[in-house]
Amino acid sequence: MAIFPYFNRCQILCLMYCLCVSVWPSLRAQTALGIDSFTSLMDHPSERPYTSYMIRADQFYKQRDYRHAIYNFNFARELEPGISNDFLFSFKLGYSYKAINRFDSASVYLRKASSDLLMGDYALFQLAQLCSKQDSATLAIAHYKKLLQQFPKTVFYVEANLYLTDLLIRQKQTDAADVYVNQAAAYVRNDPVLRNLYQSRILLVRGNIHMQRNNSNGALESFRKIQNEFRYTDEAYQAKMLSESIRKQTGIPTTIDQFIDGNNVLILQGYYQLALNELAENKTRFPLPTDQAEIEYNIARIYFAQGLYNAAIPRYQYLWKKYQHKESLFNLAKAARYQGDLDLSTAAYRDYREKASLTAAWKNYITYEIANNFSAKGDSASLRQANLYYAEVRTKTPLSAIYGYTAAFRTAFNLYKLSEYDSCIVLLTEIQNAVDFLKPKCQFWTAKAYEKKNELQKAHAIYERLAGDQPRNYYGMLSHYLRQNSRKHPNNSFFYVNSLVGQGEKPSVFNFDLVKKQYFRIELENDRFYFNDRSLQSLEKEFIKAWISREILGPKYAQLELYPLRKKYLESIESAVLFRNYLEFLEAYDLAVETNVAMKKKFRSFFRSDEESAKLSYPRYYQSYVRQNAQKYKLDEAFIFALIKNESAFKTYSISKARAIGLMQIMPFTGNTLARELNLDHFEMMDLQQPEYNIMLGTYYLNHQARAYQNFIPAMLGAYNAGPHRADFWMRFYNPDEPEEFPEIVELFETNNYIKKILLDRWIYSGL
Repeated sequence: MAIFPYFNRCQILCLMYCLCVSVWPSLRAQTALGIDSFTSLMDHPSERPYTSYMIRADQFYKQRDYRHAIYNFNFARELEPGISNDFLFSFKLGYSYKAINRFDSASVYLRKASSDLLMGDYALFQLAQLCSKQDSATLAIAHYKKLLQQFPKTVFYVEANLYLTDLLIRQKQTDAADVYVNQAAAYVRNDPVLRNLYQSRILLVRGNIHMQRNNSNGALESFRKIQNEFRYTDEAYQAKMLSESIRKQTGIPTTIDQFIDGNNVLILQGYYQLALNELAENKTRFPLPTDQAEIEYNIARIYFAQGLYNAAIPRYQYLWKKYQHKESLFNLAKAARYQGDLDLSTAAYRDYREKASLTAAWKNYITYEIANNFSAKGDSASLRQANLYYAEVRTKTPLSAIYGYTAAFRTAFNLYKLSEYDSCIVLLTEIQNAVDFLKPKCQFWTAKAYEKKNELQKAHAIYERLAGDQPRNYYGMLSHYLRQNSRKHPNNSFFYVNSLVGQGEKPSVFNFDLVKKQYFRIELENDRFYFNDRSLQSLEKEFIKAWISREILGPKYAQLELYPLRKKYLESIESAVLFRNYLEFLEAYDLAVETNVAMKKKFRSFFRSDEESAKLSYPRYYQSYVRQNAQKYKLDEAFIFALIKNESAFKTYSISKARAIGLMQIMPFTGNTLARELNLDHFEMMDLQQPEYNIMLGTYYLNHQARAYQNFIPAMLGAYNAGPHRADFWMRFYNPDEPEEFPEIVELFETNNYIKKILLDRWIYSGL
């Protein structure tokens, strides 16, 4: 069945060129779709003199060097005028002219491209945006309306409605604007992914409509929702500014809660200095003691968030002394700990436990934190004092509860450091008998204790059991490694960065040979392309649009084209594998990740083997960016892949509760700082959702940590997850001769597990 029955010979030839230049090399590198007929186009370029110009033009286009792209496109057109009727040629040339602000020329070629029955929506959208840039609002509105009418299922549906709404608001056509914003809202309402992408913009547009109708309360309500639900977005910043403007113009008073909510937007987006200035400037505006305390507390929070504990500590002390602000006392204890003043931290925890009217469970937690302070000191007397506090926790908490078994293990770990190995082994045995999932951990440290006692046969027997054939937990992996390597391992590749680990020229873990043989094949027959798999025949339009959209605008649009098909392709494992592999071929990795998750849930039996499970759970998405930056910053690929897997599960749109963004989960403030250091202009917070940008900043930051901690991965990960000040604190109290101690001294549960997971995944990636 032909996929382009309406393309003429020149159009097909141009598509073939694009496939040869852009698709074929990457496919051949991954042993996928070995289609010899594609290469025939390139065998005798002298017979097609315009081909070399097209190849160069395409290369410049992909590099965003639009001036040189235009130069080569025009040479190709002079040699073969017929290609100017091809969609790919017209769109790329028009888009290139638009990018360098040659709007008249851009309009000519985009109009040509807009007549294509399959891909015309892409050109119409660019035409509408071009007209908006030229302040031709009426013409832009006409193009957006034509787009929505001719292509009702276009991937630009929500964008077109929202841009159209903005233009109508400018022309004060609020009733018409309502229609289009409601269309956008209805489209995203039941789709959590699209809602996350567009809801903040929809709310902002509705707020602007309310403003134009002089409905201040309606506008403020829309802007409040943005600030509370989408604080990380550019729309939240705009909503904050617009809210302040409305209140100033209308005389509506600002409450302290509203002021703090707006200030929190600045804090969460990393605009710390701006937030500090705003808090200082508004002190006189809120004279009540409770309001003053709230402002001072937010100032201290900003210093704490930046690790500026010297500035945070005196403010917390002042807040407790003057206002009896309970949260300040608790944060004082945390800040003093990581500043290294453990005595001040312990005193603050004790005051908090005695004076803050805590529940019994909360008091028990504070006792646990006091014990951690004594453990951190590391001397014999302090370790024994810590164990007394851990014992107090254990008397009030069952061993099966988190603080019960954690306090018990930390007691055993302190006994290990005190060289009381028999007592340590007894307690570890008690813990593992009571809490099943702690067995590997307890057994590993039991083996370590036997080693210290020089009972090597017992220790090695435990290591053998833990290691097994293919260990899939941290302690099994650690046992496997220690069993095969010397106990003296300075700068070894397990705990230390090694640029050779996982960096070989290995094929993708996904089997593209399988795709070629069973699921997806393209043939050239009588000058036409064919999909010969029957499952594609009813969906060829969506697949081809995805293919071409990736060629002209990138993987994001390929993903949007295929997004509506995701549920249909999960009807069978064969079609699901086809769909997932095609997404990977198009580098539409966000949707590939979503498909992987759905496949694992629906077809569990298919992924029981280690090989299939590894393909699903350990992808090497964005490998070109990872490899480029790994080489540049002397990191190993396996390390970067493991970190991305644990930070974001390879989702570019991932945003954590702490508002870290993107593949490597970079905080906005950190991203802004790193961008300045790299001399990157015009940093915007949501740039962190761009994979190339995010990986560049994340690996640059990891390189900082590698230099700071002499390539010691556990400390690097501690700094990456919890901040350098905490990592510096932990580095003071571990034994460098036993690097496996480091994760165990980390008292933060999340960071403790984070370090172990990434070390395990790095080891697995390095073996794939």
